[in-house]
Amino acid sequence: MKHTFVAVLILVAAPALVHGEKAPSRIAELNTKLLASQSRSTAAYQADPRTAKKPDAKAESTQPVVKLSSRLTFLSDGQRSVAIPRGAILYLSAKSRIKNGDKIVGKLIEWDEFLFQNRGELRFQSVTYTQLMGTTKLTEKDLENAVRSGITTLATHMSRVVSLPPAAFPTPTQP
Repeated sequence: MKHTFVAVLILVAAPALVHGEKAPSRIAELNTKLLASQSRSTAAYQADPRTAKKPDAKAESTQPVVKLSSRLTFLSDGQRSVAIPRGAILYLSAKSRIKNGDKIVGKLIEWDEFLFQNRGELRFQSVTYTQLMGTTKLTEKDLENAVRSGITTLATHMSRVVSLPPAAFPTPTQP
């Protein structure tokens, strides 16, 4: 920064020296203008609401603090684990090597890699936006198909694994 500042003064003061003006007074004038513009830009930066610091930011927050682990669950194949939203599993096969848990087993990897490694043991059930929001329920036929397939089934919306609220699941019928 200091090198740039000196270079600007030399470039601006050089024409003054060529025209026979007094260089020291011209340099002093330019320094004053430069410092004034810097102080204006600093004041503008500090007045900018995006950069202003709020000392009581926590006091203004009305949202409760929720741990990320309370919103996630982990699928594991014994060697690798992946984090998915809690409530995304529609059916977990007992025969499958994929297990569900709250702890990481093995190495935590990205979803694409986990899907590639376990593509034969995962199935996806597309859900509608209203089911995702919990205003309409999943049909019993959808859940029966998941159980009949015998493969771990995850809920998806627009090709992404999503969490369904408890209101989206059908109420069990009494025989």
